[in-house]
Amino acid sequence: MRQITLIMLVAMTTTLAAYAAPVTIVDNAEPGACVVVPEEAHERISRAVAELVDCVQEASGAQLEIVTEPVAGMAAIHVGETDYVQSQAIELASESVDAYTIQFPEPDRIVILGASDSGTEFGVYGFLERFIDVRWLLPGEHGRDVPEQATITVPEEAVIDEPAFMSRLFSGSRGAHGQWAIRNGM
Repeated sequence: MRQITLIMLVAMTTTLAAYAAPVTIVDNAEPGACVVVPEEAHERISRAVAELVDCVQEASGAQLEIVTEPVAGMAAIHVGETDYVQSQAIELASESVDAYTIQFPEPDRIVILGASDSGTEFGVYGFLERFIDVRWLLPGEHGRDVPEQATITVPEEAVIDEPAFMSRLFSGSRGAHGQWAIRNGM
């Protein structure tokens, strides 16, 4: 009897996961989400959030608002340890400094959280690459590739990422090359 119950539970969970609704952050060039950051976000997080907003605007023409509290009626992309993230007690699978997770704790809520500020920064760039198809092909302002999309939806696919080894150092990375390396997960 226990096995049948377990099999039914697994089947129901799998079926529900297959029907999980994606989160629409831009609908026909109109913003459908805001980006929520902690009141005193570290410079690394602020820089990554600015890149997120800029890439979404370049892709769709929609300007996502950066706020410290969610806006009613809009999806929310929580970046870092916002009050909401703290209330959800989201844990990382790794204590690695550069580890991050992208989770969907409830409908219309996306959480990008790192084990540190640098992990959160890597999480934002990972989100852009995985869900918006942004690529940083070359260092500098002309090396970014952002495909046009009037509507941007993010499938509810939880992500856990951690470096395979302790250091992500790319020797000689300074200035524009340094930021390019960070955007590419180095």
